[in-house]
Amino acid sequence: MIESDKIDASDSKIYIRKASNPNAVDERKGFGKPEFPNKHLSEFDQKDLRNYVRKRVVEKIETTDILSYRIFTLAAPTGIGKTMTALDFVLKLKNKIIHSENRIPQIIYALPFINIIEQALKEYELTLGNDLKILGHYQFADIFGDDKFEENGSNYNQQKMEWDTWQSDIVITSFVQLFETLIGYKNKLLKKFHHLAGSIIILDEVQTLSIEKLPLIGASLHFLSKFLDARIIIMTATQPKIFELMERELSITPETDSLKPFDLLPESNKIFECFNRTKIIPINIVTESNSPTIDNESFIGAFQNYWTESKSCLIVLNKVQRSIDIFDLIKEFISSNQFENPIFYLSTNITPIERERRITEIKNSIKKGNKPILIATQVVEAGVDLDFDMGFRDLGPIDSIVQVAGRINRENDPDRFGSPLYILNFGDCRQIYGSVTDSKARGALSNREMIEEKDYNYLVESYFEAVSETNQTDFSFSREILKAMMELRYDKPEKSKNEPKCISDFKVIEDSKNGMNVYVEDPKDSISETARKSYQDLLNQKINKEEFDSLHKRNFNQRIISVPNYFETSLELRKEPQLGENIYWIRAEDFNYFYNENTGFIRKPGNKSVIVSF
Repeated sequence: MIESDKIDASDSKIYIRKASNPNAVDERKGFGKPEFPNKHLSEFDQKDLRNYVRKRVVEKIETTDILSYRIFTLAAPTGIGKTMTALDFVLKLKNKIIHSENRIPQIIYALPFINIIEQALKEYELTLGNDLKILGHYQFADIFGDDKFEENGSNYNQQKMEWDTWQSDIVITSFVQLFETLIGYKNKLLKKFHHLAGSIIILDEVQTLSIEKLPLIGASLHFLSKFLDARIIIMTATQPKIFELMERELSITPETDSLKPFDLLPESNKIFECFNRTKIIPINIVTESNSPTIDNESFIGAFQNYWTESKSCLIVLNKVQRSIDIFDLIKEFISSNQFENPIFYLSTNITPIERERRITEIKNSIKKGNKPILIATQVVEAGVDLDFDMGFRDLGPIDSIVQVAGRINRENDPDRFGSPLYILNFGDCRQIYGSVTDSKARGALSNREMIEEKDYNYLVESYFEAVSETNQTDFSFSREILKAMMELRYDKPEKSKNEPKCISDFKVIEDSKNGMNVYVEDPKDSISETARKSYQDLLNQKINKEEFDSLHKRNFNQRIISVPNYFETSLELRKEPQLGENIYWIRAEDFNYFYNENTGFIRKPGNKSVIVSF
């Protein structure tokens, strides 16, 4: 009803979904039908393994009672082609539903990060072309395309309404949009709630969700499939125990086999055992909480011992400032030794538009054989298609460590079998991830000289079992939000502090109470000036929201970073009168003072008072 009301008020149109080609993946150039040689799995190369996985998964479509199942799981190693395997399965499942149930289900593909949403969009468009309407619904999405808001004569409000209500065959969206629609109450989100009914939902990289919320997520998906007839495919390289936690912590048990997870690749352990791309090597990791840690200077010594200039290298740290400091030290080391390896940096400390450009630069550098070194934070852990020869990672969650390993020898090059990922402990894990993660990660890695890739699956499973023990992780949030949903307790008075939790307390990503948004105007980037002026024109009512959203919003958002609030004091920022949102602005003439071209926002206290807020 909400959608109908909004659609009618905006004079928009409800999109009539179309059938699709179930063989679109087979017919895509470079793919074909998945075939593999008649030999032992251990003798397969990367392409053979990808084809084997896709064929085994797609074959499940012919299972006699496949349409009776509602929840599917797909666990497979990184780089095995899960995106296209899932799409192939889903297109064939959609075709089966059309013929058996006489309806056309919508496909919804949800992922955690913008960069992998955009990668998925490109892959889907390359596979399906113009046959289906594919919609990207996330923060930086351009809803207007090349024709802006006059496309086909429809106005801004109509196109935005069609976007907000998922008028398409396929939606590629974020976890925030999906789960805050499923577990939510706001009018803005509920406009598309009923699109979940009867849909086919693909969830990718679910290990990125907070473990404390997994029982609630599991319960929501269970009821979505049970009462709204949705079919859900959950895929990841490190499968967390979502439904096991739901049963244990919320006492929700599937009544029938059709509501229990159907494993699309039951032989996944055999697939994991085929890989010898990498190995994890803990360096002085012990179980004791007062275990020795490594400092920045000592790390450079370790780097010098393990790395050679003939190797590309990925270094992942838990803290932004630590990553900046290590970048500076590595840069000095490379320069003083007159090595020619390019050095790159990636974190949320640089603007989204620059991260996008830099990933492309790194890919090109790797392809050219330049053997680059990348210093990064956790932004590279999921969905970033990079392939290094070796790596280092600060101690962290075991599933995150395995994700980093997935950026090393990603293409299964036999000449690089057993490429190392060294794990060191800077002492930052406890502060970033909490004491339970710190303790269990050290426990999983201590007293082990090496973990081979064939054992990663078991390593992650034992780690998840350890951190999800009731006496280790507090799952009360999941219990309280589920109770609020059952009691229809949507929100509480603003000033109320002691009321029980409400649905409004649920967020996929907790709001940062310690961050401030900073707009970065690069003097060498003319678009940054245009976007900033347009935003000021919007605030001063010189242009309307339609014009800003259609022409400038994406460019504006891609030049915003979030930095800790305490820099407002340390940098002695002065404020202009508040206008609209509190977004600080680094002027073009002050760019070099507050922003480093390599590492982004300069986090060292300064003396100059030049950042202003809009």
